[in-house]
Amino acid sequence: VGCVYLMAGLWFLPAAIVTFSAGGYTLPAILSVLGIALFPTGLGHTFFNAALRRSSATVVSVIATQEVTLGILLGVALLGEIPSPAAAGGVIVTLIGVALVLLGAVSISISAWQHVRFCNTLTEPQRPPKFWLGSGINFALILAALGVLLAIYIAITPGSATH
Repeated sequence: VGCVYLMAGLWFLPAAIVTFSAGGYTLPAILSVLGIALFPTGLGHTFFNAALRRSSATVVSVIATQEVTLGILLGVALLGEIPSPAAAGGVIVTLIGVALVLLGAVSISISAWQHVRFCNTLTEPQRPPKFWLGSGINFALILAALGVLLAIYIAITPGSATH
């Protein structure tokens, strides 16, 4: 992973050299930029990539959607900041989105488990050709539709946490 960051830095080095001006940079400003580069960016991307290796992409992606939420909550807790109405709305919308994803996953898992359990009790001639778990499938479809509507709302709402 360190090699990726080194190569990215070397790739942008010519642009940095061409546009660099030596005046106006104090030691605290330089240390602040280095701190931002090393800690939140470098460690964050490293941990994200490590999580992808050790967990499913779905779990990591759902957790990653809460990066802004955690940033807002840390700002409130550590810096005493008051989030704007748009930021608070964005937090609520992303939490609802995560809840819908989790509910959808749980309902689909339960439906699949019930299907397997039921079908295992039947002999081959007794199994229906097109078995339908109506309530579980309908619930999953409703959750999927709510997820799509939520995504559309996020995309078209100006000032939401994703813009």
